[in-house]
Amino acid sequence: MAKVKSFLLKISDAFSGLKDYLGDANVLFIVLLIIIVLILTINYIYKKNKTLNYLPGIISLIAGLIILILNIGDLMSPFNLAKLEMTIVLLTAGLCGIVFAKLLSVIKKSNKRIKNSKKKEKATE
Repeated sequence: MAKVKSFLLKISDAFSGLKDYLGDANVLFIVLLIIIVLILTINYIYKKNKTLNYLPGIISLIAGLIILILNIGDLMSPFNLAKLEMTIVLLTAGLCGIVFAKLLSVIKKSNKRIKNSKKKEKATE
């Protein structure tokens, strides 16, 4: 537990050093964390259905695209900067969620192959 706490403290220190450069990017990290936790939860609950892993990323991506399409005309006005920020956060988090789900499926697939090859080796002995 102490290792996890020190690791999270190091990550927090690294992000606090970047705060001057990133501004309010902590919203992006919170949304990314929520999407990753949702993907891992869906992966744990529905082990057979791989397509559900992509659902949080796709929903975030679609929500970002809808906000972008609805506000495309006056998105750069000073009153709509919050909508522009939310659009960027949702699109980025959606793409990262889709990539994370794909990486997770690749990892699961390679682990499955390793287990199958070990079972075949034991059966031939």
